[in-house]
Amino acid sequence: MGSLQCREAMPLTPYLHGRSFDPDTLKCMGSAFDAACKQLGLIDRTDPLTQLVAESVIALARRDECDPLELKERVLRSLTRP
Repeated sequence: MGSLQCREAMPLTPYLHGRSFDPDTLKCMGSAFDAACKQLGLIDRTDPLTQLVAESVIALARRDECDPLELKERVLRSLTRP
């Protein structure tokens, strides 16, 4: 599994809306979400783009095993597709 430094600056939990994941997947998703937000310069949790990043992380993590580096890259690619 890839690794990203985990920070609590941009937690994913407010965006889960009752959806549950195992602890390892939550950690992976949180790391990917935080890294994607950092790379995009997102700091406002109320920014619609932050919500879009969160929903993308959640949707992609539900389909595949979670690797935080790959998940972050897939989320960023999904946001930049024409």
